[in-house]
Order: sequence, then C-alpha cells, then structure tokens
Amino acid sequence: MGIKRDYINAPEPVKELYRNQRLNQSASFTQKSIDKYCKFTNKNTFWELFNMADIKDISDPDIDLENYYHFYQTAEGIRKDGHPEWFQLVGLIHDMGKILYRKGCKKDGTTLDTMWGIVGDTFIVGHQIPDSVIYNDYNNLNGDHIRYLDDKYGMYKDSIGLNNILCSFGHDEYLYRLLKYNNIDLPEEAYYMIRFHSLYLWHEKMNMNT
Repeated sequence: MGIKRDYINAPEPVKELYRNQRLNQSASFTQKSIDKYCKFTNKNTFWELFNMADIKDISDPDIDLENYYHFYQTAEGIRKDGHPEWFQLVGLIHDMGKILYRKGCKKDGTTLDTMWGIVGDTFIVGHQIPDSVIYNDYNNLNGDHIRYLDDKYGMYKDSIGLNNILCSFGHDEYLYRLLKYNNIDLPEEAYYMIRFHSLYLWHEKMNMNT
C-alpha cells in the first residue's frame, strides 16, 4: 500500500485543490475536457515530453520535489521487485500526463497554479461519491453526487465494466489517450494501470472476497 499521505495536516493549497476538484468535476466536465484536450496535433519526442512533465504536484501534501524523483523511484522499485520491463516503463511514465498543463486553462483547473483538472485522487463521475474518498466533506459540493445520491448505479448500468465509466478528468486519462492515439505497444493491463492509477477508491478501498 505504501506510505500514507497526511491529508489531515495538509497545507491549505492541497485542501483548496481538492475542494475545487470536487466542486467542478462532473461527467459533463470530463467529456468536455476529453473533447478539448485529447486532440493530439503537436509533434514531440518522448524525451521532450518526459522533461516537460517535471513539475511539482500541489495535490501531494508530503513532498515538495519535482516529479522526476517520483518517476525514477517508482520505476526502480518495480525493477527491484522483479517485474517485467513493460511494468518498469509504466512506473517511469505513469505521471507524464501532467504535461496537460501545456494546454492549460485556469477555468478548467489545468494550469500550474490551479491543477485541480490535472492531479489529485480521481473518482467516478456521473455517480454518487463514496464517503471513503479523501475530504468527503466536499462531496456535497459536487452536482453529480447530489443528483445521483439515491441512485445505486448513477448514469451507468449494472456490470458496465471499469473501461466504460468516466472518472474525474486529469493526467491519467490524458496520458492513456495520448498513448492509445500513438499506438504505443503496451499490454492491456498497462493501459489500465495508467488510466486508473489515481482511482484509489477502486484499487485501495474495494472489498474483495478471497
């Protein structure tokens, strides 16, 4: 599970980011953001994009370092655990979608001084938000949460599958679509890891029968 972040004693910019994320992220916002930001017309090399992703993530209350440290630590930890090279690559690039700030718009939370449309734990939109999410006192700010509070499935059907839901928009979805657009040869599980690695409500909070 790794080290738990201290959100209780987090600085105000972290709390404000999550407040704005909860207030503004919805199914409508996610779809509009996909349509707006996931049109890939520029030409860049991999290393150009990698270097552009070296930003400080203001949603993380425990570290004030550029993303490079996180990139290499993640990839190296995966390598030391003996996982295959494709998995090590996922560890290295999983946060590269933060280059989204290059297309940034303050209104969308996609600038370096806003970031609520780039980073932060994601959640399923078009559905009520579980109390197990961090800063759950912000849930009632979310229009989708209020709209679907008494609806078990929200805007979805039963057993629709994770690949057919929408999450709050950010760097995960952006990188997933960037890699898909460029036909990067990765196994399907790699694409799931990239697309949902910030969806802690799924891979950390879900109940499992064993």
